[in-house]
Amino acid sequence: DANSIEKFQESIGADFSVILDIPVQLEDHYDIAKEKVLTTIQRAKSNISRRSRSDCYWFGPIHGGKHLDLLKESSLEMSKLDFGVYAIGG
Repeated sequence: DANSIEKFQESIGADFSVILDIPVQLEDHYDIAKEKVLTTIQRAKSNISRRSRSDCYWFGPIHGGKHLDLLKESSLEMSKLDFGVYAIGG
């Protein structure tokens, strides 16, 4: 689960960590892609309150695949959150 993955990354002293995201695949239909984007955004929001180290830079993944409106939504929502790095994913 997302919490265990994040705790593990912090416990091993990772300098850069990534939340447990769900990348959008090019072949994903719109509804599936939207669900993946929303789940990733929710996990990103939850990550903020779970962090235990201030010296770890978390990646905020941006997803949407070929669905430009989802890519825009993901970008806008993730940019509101405190991540050290934003990564363009699927």
